Amino acid sequence: MSAKRDCPELDPCLRRDDDRVRATSRERSHLLRGDGRRARIRQVITGILHPHPSSPFTAISACSAQMTRPARHRLMLQFRIDGEIGQLLIPPSAAASRQDGLWKHTCFEAFLKVGNSPAYYEFNFSPSGDWAAYRFDGYRAGMANAEVPQAPAIATSCGINRFDIDVGITLPHDVVATDPQPVSLTAVIEDRASRISYWAVAHAPLKPDFHHDNGFTLRLPPG
Repeated sequence: MSAKRDCPELDPCLRRDDDRVRATSRERSHLLRGDGRRARIRQVITGILHPHPSSPFTAISACSAQMTRPARHRLMLQFRIDGEIGQLLIPPSAAASRQDGLWKHTCFEAFLKVGNSPAYYEFNFSPSGDWAAYRFDGYRAGMANAEVPQAPAIATSCGINRFDIDVGITLPHDVVATDPQPVSLTAVIEDRASRISYWAVAHAPLKPDFHHDNGFTLRLPPG
């Protein structure tokens, strides 16, 4: 895992919000062009992420996620955090690679069901650019590294009071063949005191558990 440091110490995070938007428009356009061409965005699915009741205070005022699907095989995700971003630990950009254990620090996640079966995928996206993808045969069962058509494209932007991470993924073939499917979008956020908070549209009834069926409240946008 890359070394962590406070987001505002990074040069891009000292820009005003309008500068931040201009600086990342090129990366976001690249993420949209999953097939090498700019695609037309269709339906936008939005979810408001809530902290688990057991999560510590992290200086976050709001957390949200959006999904768009510019092509049948392509999914765009955007996660947004509002609050005192300087109080959070955001892994800095590094040479992206596939890594396990990203959930131990700040990372963003997507869970996608497969048809009417109990199988599902878990994707992890770190602000560092590292990523992971797993496939499960059922609830926390039969875990294996997922075969994905290509590595996710990850771009971040940071301001004093806002952090965004944009992700473009190529959907697994069995998800595309059986859509639209239930989706869960989640976030693990670490603060400067090394406290972890867990964010989801809906939580499991007891301890934080992003694999629980309660979290699958969204639907994959039509492709």
